[in-house]
Amino acid sequence: MKFLPSLAVIVSVGLMFSGATVMAGFDEGETAYNNRDYKTALTEWQPLAESGNPEAQYKIGMMYRRGLGVKPDFHQSAEWLLKAARKGHGLAQARLSRLLQDGKGIPQDVIEACKWLTLAVRNENPALEPVLLEMRSRLTDAEIQEAEFRADQWKPEQ
Repeated sequence: MKFLPSLAVIVSVGLMFSGATVMAGFDEGETAYNNRDYKTALTEWQPLAESGNPEAQYKIGMMYRRGLGVKPDFHQSAEWLLKAARKGHGLAQARLSRLLQDGKGIPQDVIEACKWLTLAVRNENPALEPVLLEMRSRLTDAEIQEAEFRADQWKPEQ
C-alpha cells in the first residue's frame, strides 16, 4: 500500500522537473536568439517545437522565413507556422496568411489566407484589422463568405 503514495511523489517530482526543463530550454533559446546566437536558439527550441509548443513552432517558422541561423526556406517556414497557427497562435496565423497570399513555401490560396488573417484579428490582434480589410477589398463576395465560413468553423488543435 505504501507503494502508491511513493509512486505519486516520484511522478509529481518528475513532472516538476520536466516542466522546468521545458521552460529552461525555451528561455535559453530566447536568450540565445536575443544575443543573435540563432543556431543555439534553434537547438533549444527544436525539441519544444517538435513536442507541440506553439511559441517555439512560431519562432522556428520565423527563423526559416528570415534565414536566421538557417538557410531561408519558405516551405519550412510555412510548415512550422501552420503547426503553430493550428494551435491558435495569433502571430503565426497572421504570418501564415501572408505566405498563403503570396504563395511562398505553400500553394497560393487567397481564401485560406483570408481565413487565417481573420482568425489572427479575432485572436487578440485587432491592429491587423486594416490589413484584413485591404485583403478583402481584393476578394469577391463569395471568397469572403467562404473565408468567414472557414474561420467560423475552425477550432484550435490541442
